[in-house]
Amino acid sequence: MPRSVMLVQDGAVDELMSVAMLTAMPVSDVTYSGCVVVNGDCLLAPTIQATRKILNYMATLNPGLPTDTMIFADLDSRAVNAFPWTYRQYSMMVNLLPALNGNPSKLGRPPVVADSEQMLTFLKSHAGEDDEKLTLLSLGPLTPIASLYEFVGPDYFNEYYEIVWMGGAIYPTPGNIDPGIAIGANPDAEWNAYWDPYAVDTLFRSGVDFTIFPLDVTNDYPLDTAFFENYIYPNKSYPMVDLAGQMYSTVAFEAGYCFWDTVTTAYIGKPDLFTAQTKKLTINTRFDNPNFGTITESDDGSEIKVAQKSESTETFYNYFIDLLKSVSD
Repeated sequence: MPRSVMLVQDGAVDELMSVAMLTAMPVSDVTYSGCVVVNGDCLLAPTIQATRKILNYMATLNPGLPTDTMIFADLDSRAVNAFPWTYRQYSMMVNLLPALNGNPSKLGRPPVVADSEQMLTFLKSHAGEDDEKLTLLSLGPLTPIASLYEFVGPDYFNEYYEIVWMGGAIYPTPGNIDPGIAIGANPDAEWNAYWDPYAVDTLFRSGVDFTIFPLDVTNDYPLDTAFFENYIYPNKSYPMVDLAGQMYSTVAFEAGYCFWDTVTTAYIGKPDLFTAQTKKLTINTRFDNPNFGTITESDDGSEIKVAQKSESTETFYNYFIDLLKSVSD
């Protein structure tokens, strides 16, 4: 049976590229069930539009790819610590790329601007089909998944869902928050966890099958000049590789940018790129504590599977590029 995947994303460039990755994976391995867009590292409207356009663009290259999948705008999730505007503008850039605006008349099903109950009811209805778990691939804040847990109850949730999450940095691994931009924020926290530490805590404690890709592993896959020179430029004749190059050029100037989300997404299509180590983790939920949002190992923490790198960095890069090339083969 193919693995059924629901994407939860918040519009960063690497997350939008993950939409392309999931729909490029062989249908014998992965069923892309749609996505929920969280108003996290983005603005909702351009992120939804860019998501639809990426699906449409891929379908023009391969008519067998799905465009008529559900896209939910998560209206009810509110940030405990919102992303600064500096980080939220990139889906607007992707939405304007010429390659994605050539054929707007074939954009498939429009998104559902949904309240919480509509969205959660849909997510519940798509779990447990053929007695298989629905993989919730979260590349942003965990808030809507924590809401789903409370909506369906722990027994149903643990039986019919699993979570794969790009998030967290396990102390003493440094976080990715710049307190010069986010004044007063915790530099030891990672943004997807810091956005809503309470949601992380809820799901850590839930007992669900939970695999995380923290900065500890994703930081091993940098976006740098060598990536463009070795992987993008030699393969730019492939339309999806060319689009990836255009998308990543909008963030290539950022120091320390890595393939955080696409590395996590690669696990869905090629799990053997990684191993996992179970660790007992806890997250600080004291808002009046300077360590608010920090994830640490603790004897009384919850058992969480933490991804570990098992192959070379180049193995991921090759998988990523080959997957994009396969769309137009």
